[in-house]
Amino acid sequence: MTRELTRPHSNILRTLAVVLGVLGVSALAGYRLSPTLQLLLGGLVIAALVGALALRHLEAALLGLALAAVTVPLDIGTGTQTAIPFPLLLTPALLGLWLIKMLRERDLRLYPSRATWPLLGLVVVALISWIASLALWDVWVPIAYNRHWVQLGQLSIFLLSPALFLMTANVIRQERWLRDLVFAFIALGLAAVLNAILLYDFRLAPAYYFTGTSGFFGPWAVSLAYGQLLFNRRLPSWLKLLCVLALAGWMYWAWLHATNWLSGWVPFVVALVVITWLRSPRWALALLAALLLASSGARDFIRNLIVEPEVRGGSARRPEIWRGALEVGLRSPLIGLGPGNYMYYYRAYAPQQAIVSHNNYIDVFNQFGLIGLGLLLWFLGEVWRLGWRLRSRYPEDGFAQGYVAAALGGLAGLAVGMMLGDWFLPYVYNIGLAGFRHSLYSWLFLGGLVALDHLARGERRER
Repeated sequence: MTRELTRPHSNILRTLAVVLGVLGVSALAGYRLSPTLQLLLGGLVIAALVGALALRHLEAALLGLALAAVTVPLDIGTGTQTAIPFPLLLTPALLGLWLIKMLRERDLRLYPSRATWPLLGLVVVALISWIASLALWDVWVPIAYNRHWVQLGQLSIFLLSPALFLMTANVIRQERWLRDLVFAFIALGLAAVLNAILLYDFRLAPAYYFTGTSGFFGPWAVSLAYGQLLFNRRLPSWLKLLCVLALAGWMYWAWLHATNWLSGWVPFVVALVVITWLRSPRWALALLAALLLASSGARDFIRNLIVEPEVRGGSARRPEIWRGALEVGLRSPLIGLGPGNYMYYYRAYAPQQAIVSHNNYIDVFNQFGLIGLGLLLWFLGEVWRLGWRLRSRYPEDGFAQGYVAAALGGLAGLAVGMMLGDWFLPYVYNIGLAGFRHSLYSWLFLGGLVALDHLARGERRER
């Protein structure tokens, strides 16, 4: 069945017949079984079929991962406060399929990119730091009963996130797949924000509960929609309407429901200003001037709506929190204290002020030292450099130009947002492993820049 499904000229009707036939047989076989066993049997059959199809179209598997992160509210309990989200289990499966595909095609190469080297270096440093933290553990720091599981959970974030970036960069070989991913995500973003508006503003029970829509889900939906509206002159009318509705919905949500949370609106503003500036610096200056005039004319309103809630929420203490967290990380400044470990040291040496940093840069420094932080900054710089260079490689106003602008705007918003929370590389004692649900979008869409780079150079090969 796998050979048939992966054959270049397989008949789609035959494939559907096989799928329906196997599902029918499995349903009959599980008729007298318990509901749990029926669910397990059905899940295994579906997983086998999806795996067989994904071997032929891994691009569709990436789209499925993005959709599953928002629409499948399945978490695996661990007996602690942190559950394992479904996308964190699905990603290794997709990576395994990617490896199988490369082995079958006898092509284990990665497409060359300057962003790959710092990313691989970060993975190596994370592994070294993990091993060193086990060997050089401070005897004055109590060892938690679940320390090893916490470390492995945190390490999985630092291994799977770069792997997802590389998979996206190497699997997408046609622009249409990236286009499908973008507009499916925008449509999903519109559905999610409408669902939230109906629930919180109109007190209507949602038809479906969307998960994974916090963090940078909103900024990416806004960036992608705005980039297409500003740069893609070939956009059909119905897709323009989709982008306008998604943009308006998320801006409405950010203004009415997220103004008392810096991470909820600052990345939106940064992304919009950067994308506007890429279209026209004059437009960007006009937008900034309008924002400044609006803020100066409504000082009391902004103070009551934004400033005071942030102060009450403790945001004014951020410099103090950052300083305390950095002092802990300085105990091992080169390679850090290991994945997830700095909270143990914080509680041992400063129990009265032990609190997570709410800053991705400090989190990376504390866990993987100056070397790890330097590699992360190098990676972000290379991705920005790549996006900037792609602007001249896609001079026409089309989908690719809009995507590049959106990716640069999203990256700028992400770089600022990382100072306000662990939105790119979730920390296990803050957002937790559940944060992978929404952090994976950043790795997907930034990886798409590398895919566009090779498409522009004509290096994509149908294999």
